[in-house]
Amino acid sequence: VVSLKECIDSLLKQKLDVSRIVIVDSGSFDGTKEMAIQYFPKVHVINGTPNWWWALCMNEGIRYSLENGADYILAMNDDTCLNLDSLSYLMQTNTLLPESIVGSIVIDRNKQGNVINAGAGARYSKYRWIPVKKVICNVDGAAIYYTEGQSGRGVLFPRSVYERIGLY
Repeated sequence: VVSLKECIDSLLKQKLDVSRIVIVDSGSFDGTKEMAIQYFPKVHVINGTPNWWWALCMNEGIRYSLENGADYILAMNDDTCLNLDSLSYLMQTNTLLPESIVGSIVIDRNKQGNVINAGAGARYSKYRWIPVKKVICNVDGAAIYYTEGQSGRGVLFPRSVYERIGLY
């Protein structure tokens, strides 16, 4: 299990600078807000309530980020850690595919090689699901695949996406 502190640490250790981390606290009682503010000066906490569900939490964080000039928003769950070069790869991919939502493969850190999520791209043929394995570009020799869905763990959104389609 990854702690919020580990999650924030992984963001601050990225090869690219992370200018601001926004945490939406939906009424936790475990000291989340206090820990984040105390240890991480780049953190801004938005106070929600236990009645806020995922979409409202995300929308409030996105709204705050856009109002404060964010050009990109990296959506993450608090139980996620990034590799040191994750943000760099996401940004490079977005440079090659502007206006795209770019996500990462999610791997179980306790079982190396166990992919939890890698997006979803599929076509249907007579009620059968057939994975689409369409490589759309390469970043530093790594294939970037087309997908139609991503988890909430490490997904990069350019500002222009929200301006075009709005919030969740």
